[in-house]
Amino acid sequence: MSAADRDGDRLAHLERRVATLEGLVRELVIRAGLRPSPGMPHPAGPARSAPPATAAPRPGPPPLPHQPAAHHDLEQWFGAKGLLLVGVVALLAAAGFFLNYAFERGWIPPGLRVLGAVVAGVLVALAGERHVARGLRRFGLGLVGAGGGLVYLGIWAAAGPYVMIGRQVGVLLIAGATAALAWRAMHHRAEALALWALLGAFLAPVLLPLPDTRPEALLAYLVVVGDSAAVMAVRLGWRVTLDVAMAGYFGLAVALVPETLPTAVGLGYLTLGGASSLAVWRRTGWEEVRLGGFLLGWILLAMCGAQADGPGTQWLALALGALLLVAEWLHALTVAELRDTELRMRQTLEAATFFAAPVAFAVLTAAVEPAALHPAPGLTVAAAALLYLAGGWPERRAAFVAVGFALLAIAGARQLDGPAVIAAWSVLLLTAHAADRWLAQRAGAGVALALAIVTGLTLFSITLLHRASTDPAFTGTWSLALYTYLGATAVTALSWRARPGQPDWLESGTMVLWSLFGLAVFAGGSLEIHRFFDARADVWPAARLAGDLGISVFWLLFAGATVWLGFRRNHAAIRGTGLAVAALAAAKITLYDLGRLEALFRVGSFFVLALLALAVAYAYNRKARRVP
Repeated sequence: MSAADRDGDRLAHLERRVATLEGLVRELVIRAGLRPSPGMPHPAGPARSAPPATAAPRPGPPPLPHQPAAHHDLEQWFGAKGLLLVGVVALLAAAGFFLNYAFERGWIPPGLRVLGAVVAGVLVALAGERHVARGLRRFGLGLVGAGGGLVYLGIWAAAGPYVMIGRQVGVLLIAGATAALAWRAMHHRAEALALWALLGAFLAPVLLPLPDTRPEALLAYLVVVGDSAAVMAVRLGWRVTLDVAMAGYFGLAVALVPETLPTAVGLGYLTLGGASSLAVWRRTGWEEVRLGGFLLGWILLAMCGAQADGPGTQWLALALGALLLVAEWLHALTVAELRDTELRMRQTLEAATFFAAPVAFAVLTAAVEPAALHPAPGLTVAAAALLYLAGGWPERRAAFVAVGFALLAIAGARQLDGPAVIAAWSVLLLTAHAADRWLAQRAGAGVALALAIVTGLTLFSITLLHRASTDPAFTGTWSLALYTYLGATAVTALSWRARPGQPDWLESGTMVLWSLFGLAVFAGGSLEIHRFFDARADVWPAARLAGDLGISVFWLLFAGATVWLGFRRNHAAIRGTGLAVAALAAAKITLYDLGRLEALFRVGSFFVLALLALAVAYAYNRKARRVP
């Protein structure tokens, strides 16, 4: 036998031994209940040196046992979680009712009541820890939270209704209990324990009401509990805990001591809550904290500040609102999306709260307004406007500049009244447009467009309703405000320039401005003509008929001028507007003037209509002849 044959026999022998060993290992694995690997051969059958080339592929591993789909077991949930919640709340309620009843009946010395509640709480918490160690985690953590709630009840009773210890000592003891529960919650990594403890802490003042003479103790208690829970929640990322802490912080203060919130202590408490929610938002980015803390902080501060008695408390409310606004302003300086040089309409919570904060401050100043500020009610809002302009002007931050102009408009509305507001806003419109056109403050374009719309609406709604009956047509204060607005919109429309990169909603600025100009001319001219003839009705019997004719003629002339301008500019929309006004004038003459006007007034009305109709028809026929 040659050496090659001997080497082949040895190789075949080794392959057979390896195959035999693989079969034995697979059999042992199957007997042990483990899943064999895909490449392991089946133990049955004799071992072969090599599989034939045409052998069928090996079957894959056997499938895993069928796992039933998870489903919501109502019975298990109610038994394990629902009854646990009921039991913990009932235990705390029983302890609170007993302490309250014992206080009213004089049972047992107060010291023993407090000591009993604290000792019972510690024992229940220790029992809960033992159950956690034995594997009943959910049940044990519920008992630990219930024990913490009993400790809160005892300390609250000693510092509150029983007045056994001072407020400072009570706050320190509560802080210690909170720290202990937070330590256990972080040790077990269990948000449920933190929620149980927080529930007990908030139930304590509800079950044991505080005498009316010590409401400050409740606010101090809520500050310690709420801020401690917030710090723990932020550190561990417990979002629900933070939401509950914020709800209890504001809700219990409003429900239990509403009469204290308009005082200096209460206003400071609300401001602290608003500032804390802003700090938490910066660390976590949780939307509900930002929105809830912002709304509750500003709304409650404005409502309670309006109820403040005495100039000192009013000034304090104003100062606290200014501090909260400065905090919002400093935070906004660090937000990347508010550094854009273009005024873009961002639909984000950050942008919404940025624009809402100065408006909330303006509402607060209007609600508080100390007597010393009555001669200059717009002064505080103007100061806030300068703050935002200073933050945005050097670096051309469009959002800051826009808020600054908006606050200046609000300050003008608070300081002035009637037509003077329209004149002031028209000047501010020109200023904003000039800042955009020649000073590269890109927020000015959006501000000018918004001011043009708001000023026009105000001119024909609020101001018109309060126009004095003695104000003459064409030369009165309202007329002068109308002329100022027309001049501002016309100048802005003439010098408006589109630029690359600007937001889409600004591209139609010229059309919007000219449309506002035309509406102001049409509506303002109609009102002035009516007012002019109505004022002479006592001395001229036909004055009102002449006024109706004058309005019809004015509408026809306006329609003719608009159609002519549309031909000059070759703009179909302008011509369409003129035709619409002409149709409106024709309807008025046919349906209204025909029944009211008499003699020459009726003749004049239809004669002017005929002239205009023929002139417009002539213009359109000439256009049709030029265009094949």
